[in-house]
Amino acid sequence: MSGERLNYLNIGLMLASAVAAFVLPFEVFLFSYAVLGPLHYLTEISWLHERRFFAKHKADYLILGTLAVALLLVALLGGMLVQRLSPRAALGVGTTVIAMAFVVAGVMPFLKSGMHRVFALLATGVVVWLVRHH
Repeated sequence: MSGERLNYLNIGLMLASAVAAFVLPFEVFLFSYAVLGPLHYLTEISWLHERRFFAKHKADYLILGTLAVALLLVALLGGMLVQRLSPRAALGVGTTVIAMAFVVAGVMPFLKSGMHRVFALLATGVVVWLVRHH
């Protein structure tokens, strides 16, 4: 199929899906959510695998996994934290962990050295702590 015919086919399919979404909005949403979403992610897995999941080292998942477990513990133990700390301080712990996870995920593809990553993680914790307390 030529590129021009493929473009016309894509335009026709987009118009058909727009009409279907206008006529049956909930059903199209449900179909997209339940069928097309998972199919899209199944196709993404091989693409990510080819790019080594944008990770420089094999153990990169451990850092984010540790932060995810820390956030889970903060969420589960949040009631006890609020009793022992002020609600603002308890919220600050979760905010700090989330900010650290975002920064680590953002810098991991660019920083090769483990020390640079540790420094980025610690610097993020300090900056978030300073912002929360000033």
